[in-house]
Amino acid sequence: MKTMRQGVLLLVMLLIATAQPLAHAQTELTPISLTLTLYSNGITQVDYSLRSDPTKVRVQTPLFGENVDNLVVRDEDGNPLQVNLINSTAKVDSIGAMELHFSYQTEDLTSVEDAIWVVNITSPVNVTIILPENADFLDMSNIPEDIGEVGDSAYLVFSSGTNFVYYMLGLPSLVNEADLSYAKAAVYIAEKQQEGYILTAAVELLNNSRTNYDSGNYLEAKEAADDALLIAGDLVGYADDALFAIASAEASINEAIQQERTIGLEEAQSTLEEAQNQYEAGLYPNAEITALQAAEEASLTEKPRQENYLIIGLAIVLLILILWFKRSSFGF
Repeated sequence: MKTMRQGVLLLVMLLIATAQPLAHAQTELTPISLTLTLYSNGITQVDYSLRSDPTKVRVQTPLFGENVDNLVVRDEDGNPLQVNLINSTAKVDSIGAMELHFSYQTEDLTSVEDAIWVVNITSPVNVTIILPENADFLDMSNIPEDIGEVGDSAYLVFSSGTNFVYYMLGLPSLVNEADLSYAKAAVYIAEKQQEGYILTAAVELLNNSRTNYDSGNYLEAKEAADDALLIAGDLVGYADDALFAIASAEASINEAIQQERTIGLEEAQSTLEEAQNQYEAGLYPNAEITALQAAEEASLTEKPRQENYLIIGLAIVLLILILWFKRSSFGF
């Protein structure tokens, strides 16, 4: 094999001496195989093989995934080749190599939502997808050409094109995730309840999470716990906003009292009391709206119209005096 390789290299050198420089030449590579080995942390091991023209000094090919780590390229004999990675395109000094074998890791081919993972790949050649140990596939884009097991891992073989597989990690991992989600939600809710927040909706979801967990529905338990934590945070935010609105309404009412704007004041005070009752009942969004209404009503209060009877009385007396002194002109 080495003698043949040396002959190929000699032929290439002769071609370089008698033809146009090939330092920047490129060629189309022919894909041979693609294998994706998935791990529970979302990292994918990519092993990609292509057939190459041994007369080319340098070739390039796009890789799968935008972020590539630990890239190694070898020829058909296992010899490492020099590679330059620009974004996700590999440029390989491949002179004399008839095959290129790429090996690297990427986190861009998988994603997870609510404990359900998905791997998505568009491949020019048949692709073998090896799931993490003890993982179960739930759904897939196409019917695989082959399904089997390698140790504790299932694998699926798909034809070229766009393929995706939904899968879930093993039960022990899901149990741990459900435990962690429940613990986070329970601690947060307990702390906020001690501070005086009423989190009824969040507590109901947390109880639902515990019920599902005890029934062995670990995915539903995790989702309910995550929702409980999210709703608890929202309620705390609503409560703080409502408390600020109530304080603003109280300040507006006190200002109206100081300025003796008593017309409409009773209505504003009644609305504020309603807002306070809503807050104490845990109806925080309603309390905020009602408190803002009370503040508006307080800003519209007016001073009462006071009739100055003293001035009117003096005017009448003055008119009588004028008539008295001029009574002779009227024949009195």
